[in-house]
Amino acid sequence: MGNSIRRRAAVLFTAGLLLASLFPGLASQAGARGASFAPALRPVTRHLDPDERAIKQFWTKDRMRSAEPLDATIDASEVASLGPKIAGDAGEPVSVAGSAPVVPSERLGTRTLNLAGATTTEESTRSATVPPGAPIPYTAGEIADTEVFPNVTHGKLFFQAGTWSYVCSGTVVGSETLDVVWTAGHCVTEGDGTGFFKNFLFVPGYNDGTAPAGEWVAEYAVTTTQWKNNTDFRYDVAALTMAPNGSGEEIEEVVGARGISFNQDPDQTYRSIGHPAAPPFDGENMFYCDSGLGYLDFSPSPAPMAIGCDMTGGSSGGGWIVEDAETGDGFVHSVNSYGYETDGNGYEDTMFGPQLGNVAAAVHEAAGGEPPPDTTAPRLTRVSDGPDPFTPLRRTRRKTTIKFTLNEKADVRLTIKNRSGTTVAKLPTTRLNPNRYGIVWNGRHMRTNKVVKAGTYTYKIKAKDLAANAASKSGKVTLKR
Repeated sequence: MGNSIRRRAAVLFTAGLLLASLFPGLASQAGARGASFAPALRPVTRHLDPDERAIKQFWTKDRMRSAEPLDATIDASEVASLGPKIAGDAGEPVSVAGSAPVVPSERLGTRTLNLAGATTTEESTRSATVPPGAPIPYTAGEIADTEVFPNVTHGKLFFQAGTWSYVCSGTVVGSETLDVVWTAGHCVTEGDGTGFFKNFLFVPGYNDGTAPAGEWVAEYAVTTTQWKNNTDFRYDVAALTMAPNGSGEEIEEVVGARGISFNQDPDQTYRSIGHPAAPPFDGENMFYCDSGLGYLDFSPSPAPMAIGCDMTGGSSGGGWIVEDAETGDGFVHSVNSYGYETDGNGYEDTMFGPQLGNVAAAVHEAAGGEPPPDTTAPRLTRVSDGPDPFTPLRRTRRKTTIKFTLNEKADVRLTIKNRSGTTVAKLPTTRLNPNRYGIVWNGRHMRTNKVVKAGTYTYKIKAKDLAANAASKSGKVTLKR
């Protein structure tokens, strides 16, 4: 005979509530939370659980200067062998506006910077004419006044992978929560299915060891599933949500933000900004490269874009800015992602960056939502109750069962309240393993052990995993007499 699944005896009973594991040994599969995203677009989010004080103490000036530049130099086969385009990645062009700083500061000023040859609407339909591998014309230089807006929205991103200290670049971008820094996926996780890096510290406007707008600790990291699990450079983007500063101000309030755009024509004039740290640079200053699109890379659509630029490792994650021809406002269209190994093959001074489509937009939405979803937090799924309504009188002795699936070990608590908000039954905090559970309520009050009045009752299940990530689900059940 085949194996049968036997229902397990109750593991806890308390005044009117009975908790039972419905399917012992059967755990739900972990996955991303956030039903608003189709599976292919769904990002991966990590709550970093930062110790802000310890992180700021760790990142001394000496450690910042000695952090290794994270470089993504690859072989052409790594891009050419990528799979087909993700279904649903393309869509209508959409942009999220940036903003100027709103917090007064004596250290920060504003200045309007114009890109040479900004693309107009009429020009945006032209095709790139530089053959792949040919030199791409560009101009480059240092940005000296890093403390003024909008330059100060760009900065250095420090983090650790294991015991090693690394540095990338990033850009504050507009969001509803005013706390999002945009960077490259390979600046938050390796891309081989392993975990996220740790101890992220972002320093906007960094210049020669100074932090004109303070130091900001990341609370959440979000990247694409395609980068996280498959090292897909077409989706090498990420977002970090930053904790408020000691005065309770969000980073966008203090430094302002660039806008960010998705599903745009790749044929634009770009200003790439970053803090290159590999020779001949030392990472202490902010640089830019101005370049039109050279060509699209060899990969399947959406192929990464190539521009001319001499920046090196450490500039990874720095934003590619396109100015709006009418307003002059700058919008992030891509990030510094990778370069090819060069040996006189024509790829010297060439930077590649991903096109930002719906997959990238889902990352931005997940990071800029309120609150940021955490795909590593415990998931409470398949929540149901029944029978509903139920009649728990002596002659019927009917009960209702509240069922749920827990995806990882967590401390779980349930409360049932009447319309006035008074708790009539509760399951004390209980540590549960991943499984499908049922909590049986016989309709009795936890103190009097008498059947409660007829009416609608609200139940709430709360789960907190061992890393203190929390999730909750609510529902209603009707009792008749």
